[in-house]
Amino acid sequence: MAKFNVKTRNSSTTALDYKFHSDGVGGFWINIPLSERLSLEPQMLFISNSYKPDNATVKDYDGKINYFGIPLLLKIHASKYIAFPVGVQFDMRTSIKSNTIFFDKTDFQNFSFGLTGGVEILPKARVSVFGRYIYGLTKVNNLGNSRRAYDLTNQNIYAGLKIKFFDFVKNKKVVPPPELPPPPADTDGDGINDDVDKCPTVPGVAKYNGCPVPDTDKDGINDDEDKCPTVPGLPKYQGCPIPDTDGDGINDEQDKCPTVPGLPKYQGCPIPDTDGDGVNDEEDKCINKPGPKENFGCPVIPPTVKKRVEVAAKNILFITGSSKLQSSSYKGLNDVVAIMNENSEMLLQIDGHTDDVGSDEMNPKLSENRAASVKTYLVSKGIDESRITSNGYGETMPIADNKTAAGRKQNRRSELTLSYFKVIK
Repeated sequence: MAKFNVKTRNSSTTALDYKFHSDGVGGFWINIPLSERLSLEPQMLFISNSYKPDNATVKDYDGKINYFGIPLLLKIHASKYIAFPVGVQFDMRTSIKSNTIFFDKTDFQNFSFGLTGGVEILPKARVSVFGRYIYGLTKVNNLGNSRRAYDLTNQNIYAGLKIKFFDFVKNKKVVPPPELPPPPADTDGDGINDDVDKCPTVPGVAKYNGCPVPDTDKDGINDDEDKCPTVPGLPKYQGCPIPDTDGDGINDEQDKCPTVPGLPKYQGCPIPDTDGDGVNDEEDKCINKPGPKENFGCPVIPPTVKKRVEVAAKNILFITGSSKLQSSSYKGLNDVVAIMNENSEMLLQIDGHTDDVGSDEMNPKLSENRAASVKTYLVSKGIDESRITSNGYGETMPIADNKTAAGRKQNRRSELTLSYFKVIK
């Protein structure tokens, strides 16, 4: 399809417009590869274009122009399926057929050129499909009078088929190399001929008569380099297993104490003794405070301190049938507070007991409440609640005969026990 593009020179020029008309084109082309992605493609085309003004009342050029077109294209091959030709096209007019008396061949330039670009499908196949647009850069007409002060340039759209008739590719004649005498048979290619190779199908070395260097323990390290050829090992240890220097069953790579026997739990180190009292942490109930083994690794509470606590416990009194402390109990309990403040790691256990007077349901509850009252008093004096445990045992743990008044008095008691760990009764 083709049309004229009209460029007027002044505002007084008569309005003029051309529409696209279908025409014909044919020719031949040569493609010259430059690289895998680029090629040059000059073409020689014969083109026949019809032109007719859109306004029938305007007596301007109406007819047909025949000319030779010479596109010089650079083709960009995006893939084997598509290419993009771009370049310039030179046009040489050969004949003019006018449908009016106003124009003839002398009214047109003999040469013009323009820019062109488009797309081609299957550019390397025998038959390809193309479409290309041409925009004229130079004018086609040579009229310049004031009555028609305009320039005409070509606008063309080409689309069609391209058929490749032949390729300029010469088949190279392959010259076979001269025949050489066959080499001695060496099936495995190890440089040792089959007639002396004891392992002709497996590459080997001369030292082992053509067989591979053996790996007796199958650890991937051949015997020539393996310092422990009969025991599987690692390259890091020259074919020997990972050592266990201290013989504790934990190899040195995982043993944090490789020269001292230890346990897996402590990554090969011995059980620690954090406070250095000779009682290891697994048996030491006071791992941060040294003490004798007989006391589970905890410090021994001095007898004088124990005596002060016992005195305080004997003077804990309650209102009869109640868990409310009598004020006479405060002096001894304040002494217990002082002892616990001086020894911040000490724990205290409070045990409440009753005689057998009262019901089996009431006595355990009463003893439990009385022990809790003692705990509440100590906490109110600033002792951390987590350091105190209270329990009530009712009449279940008598220390005297409940049949006598004296015995029942002894059984109605509060026991205070200091320790560095919780005592389970």
